[in-house]
Amino acid sequence: MAVSTEPFILVVEDDPGHSALIRAAFRKRLHRAKLHFVISGWEARAYLGRQSPYHDWERCPHPSLVVLDLGLPDMNGIEILEWMSEWDVLAKIPVIVFTASEDAEHLRRAYALGVRRYMRKSENYGALVEAVKEELRAPAGMRVREAGA
Repeated sequence: MAVSTEPFILVVEDDPGHSALIRAAFRKRLHRAKLHFVISGWEARAYLGRQSPYHDWERCPHPSLVVLDLGLPDMNGIEILEWMSEWDVLAKIPVIVFTASEDAEHLRRAYALGVRRYMRKSENYGALVEAVKEELRAPAGMRVREAGA
């Protein structure tokens, strides 16, 4: 596995508008981070599972962190979290849920599956960047729980 000193963030987001806002916020406030966007649950699983076309470690490094939307067209983010929890190497990747969902069960289930933070898209995107910065600095295993507004 290639090791990079720059953080690599996998963003799982199907809405092009939200993706553009996330990209702009990260470019402005977290210059060193490299981002890769996928638009579906199946694509996220292919990336994280090192399946084609994501099998090349140089082109597709192991993520330092995942930003995950729950409302995806083919499977929901909870299903992705459940799948990640089955694999030791994937279960260790910090995950920030960034979602429009206001379902209390989604919040409860996401934390039960090990997410670091649960943020609502109604928050500004700068708050997401700050949360990512904090998570990238946090020692492994440390959990910060925020439900957001």
